[in-house]
Amino acid sequence: MMTRSTFALAAYLLPACLCAQLKINEISTQSLSASWIEIINLGSSPVNLTGYKIRFGGNSGLSFVQGVYTVGAVTLNQNGVMVITEDITAAVPTVPAGVFKAYCGSAIPWNTLSAVGANGCVALNDPSDVGLDRVKWGNPLQDMSTYGSPFTGTLAPSAHTVYRVSAIDTDATADWGSTASPTPGAVNPNEVNIIDINFTTVVGTGSITVNVLTAAPSVPNGEIYNLVSFIDYNPDGSGPLFGIGADALLQPFQGPPFHVNLDGSGNWSLSGGPGTLPVGLHLEAVSLLIQAGAITRISTVEAITL
Repeated sequence: MMTRSTFALAAYLLPACLCAQLKINEISTQSLSASWIEIINLGSSPVNLTGYKIRFGGNSGLSFVQGVYTVGAVTLNQNGVMVITEDITAAVPTVPAGVFKAYCGSAIPWNTLSAVGANGCVALNDPSDVGLDRVKWGNPLQDMSTYGSPFTGTLAPSAHTVYRVSAIDTDATADWGSTASPTPGAVNPNEVNIIDINFTTVVGTGSITVNVLTAAPSVPNGEIYNLVSFIDYNPDGSGPLFGIGADALLQPFQGPPFHVNLDGSGNWSLSGGPGTLPVGLHLEAVSLLIQAGAITRISTVEAITL
C-alpha cells in the first residue's frame, strides 16, 4: 500500500527531474573570434528544446544591450550539447560532428570576459520565458533575474571563457571556472556524473542481486532512491515517471531497498537467493542520487524478467 508520504515524495521528485536538467554550460568571448554560448542536458532523458529562449546581454556605455535566440526543433539527449554563436556563417567555433550549432541572430553585446570592466549575463528560459538557469559576470545594468532563475553572486573570470565545473548546480559562482582553452560542443571536465543500477539473476530461480554504483566521481555514503516497478512496458522505460510505473514505490524485498545510503566507495548492493521473488516476475528500476536536497544524477532504466 502506498502512503500519502510516498505520493508526496513522487510529486517532489518528478518536477525536479524535468526542470533541473537543462543548464548553461559554457560561454566564450574570445576577442579575435566569435562569441558563443553552450547549453547542455545533464538529465537522463531527451529534452525537446523547441521554443526555449537563450537571452544574453551586456552594458554598452550607459545602456544595457540584449539579444534573444529562440531554439527551433532541437532535441538534446543525455549529456547532449548545443552551441549558438554570433558568427553569422556559424563556422566558428568548430564543434564535433553531430553537435547542433546555429547563428544567434545578432552580435553578442559584451567584450572579452577577463578585460577590466567586462560584464554580461546569459539566461536560459523555457518556451513561456520562465527562467531555468542564469549566470552573470561583472556588473551588468540588468541581470535578467526578473525571468525567475536564481543565481548568487557575480563571476570574476580570469580568462575569456567561463565553464560549468561539475554537473551539480548550486546557482552560485562556485559552479563556474574560467579557462583560455574552451571545449565547444563537448561535455566539460568533471561534468560526467554517473549513477548506474543493474540486476542479475539465475533465470527460473527467483534469485536477485541489485547493484548501484556511482563514478566520475564516486559519491561515498551518498543518498539514493531506487524506484521499482513490476509493470512491463514496451519498450522498457516508456511508461509514466520516466518509465517507472504507478507501483514504483512498492518495496519488492525485505529491508530498505527504496531509500538508502551508498557505502564508503559510493556503491550499494542487495542480494536475495532462490525464492526471494516469484519466478517470471518483471522488474524495471531507476536510481536517483540526492545531494543538497536536489536530484543530481538519474540512472538509465534497468529491466529484467526473473
